[in-house]
Amino acid sequence: MSRCYVRGIGIALVGLGIGLAPAQSHAEDDGVVEEVLGILRERGILGEGEYARLSTRYAESKRERSWLDRFHFSGDFRARHESFWYDRDETGVERDNRYRGRFRFRLGMEAEVNDWTRVHLRLASGQDDSRSTNLTFGSDEDFAPDDIFIDRAYVALKAPFVAEQRGSARLWIGRMGNLFTWKVGKDFMLWDGDINMDGAGVKLGMTPAENLKLWLHSGYFMVDEESQARDPHLFATQLGGQLGLADHVSLGARGTYYQFRSLDEDFLCRGFDGDNCNGSSGATPAGGNLLEPVSGASGLTGNADGN
Repeated sequence: MSRCYVRGIGIALVGLGIGLAPAQSHAEDDGVVEEVLGILRERGILGEGEYARLSTRYAESKRERSWLDRFHFSGDFRARHESFWYDRDETGVERDNRYRGRFRFRLGMEAEVNDWTRVHLRLASGQDDSRSTNLTFGSDEDFAPDDIFIDRAYVALKAPFVAEQRGSARLWIGRMGNLFTWKVGKDFMLWDGDINMDGAGVKLGMTPAENLKLWLHSGYFMVDEESQARDPHLFATQLGGQLGLADHVSLGARGTYYQFRSLDEDFLCRGFDGDNCNGSSGATPAGGNLLEPVSGASGLTGNADGN
């Protein structure tokens, strides 16, 4: 059985975040400007005509700024070098070491349509792999351009009547991040961090006490769209809570129920080698998620390809 030692060295890390402050944050400044204009008019420094002109100009700029404040942009770029030191393959033949450079680029935009509606869009580099948004230097021949994909695109609807009761209720529709991973800790045993899901999800939250948070996440997501059969899909529900014991110390727990339904042979084939049973390309070209039962050399999440 071959052994592979993987080392990845990040040679550059650049993050870019551009956030336009919400319109509410300008409320105090708006009041100050209007008050100053009024004082200048009362003291005779500004005539009525000049006061009206400045007030009109300021109102127009405020409306334009208020529209722009609804958009928030973010992005990041990462480059790294990876080294693979091999021992030998299954037949005992020494394998050549491998070296490569990789990069990842993501650009996100979020728009606040109103107090209860938010639209999110994120573009990312990648190679049509659901488990990775990295691109390898030279992966496209002859300096061909690299690909950009829709990584996330969803609308989030907030229920106003629940927010008044020390809680929240949100409905997400579209392609979204995984609702069942926790911000604290990692979930690599079950979910890859790059996985996004197509479907609809509900997020319910409650704060019955100052240091106690409870939540319920539930969703229905499509695994594969079939034109002549039932669509493989996932239904999942998660219940959790977190109790703050002291500053920077908290205790939490969660439980999640997953039910995959209407799965077909292609789903199992993709889990083994990343391709459909008929040989067509699947969702994970770097390898599947299941080990080969004899040699154990199949694609395992986080395999030697370094995704």
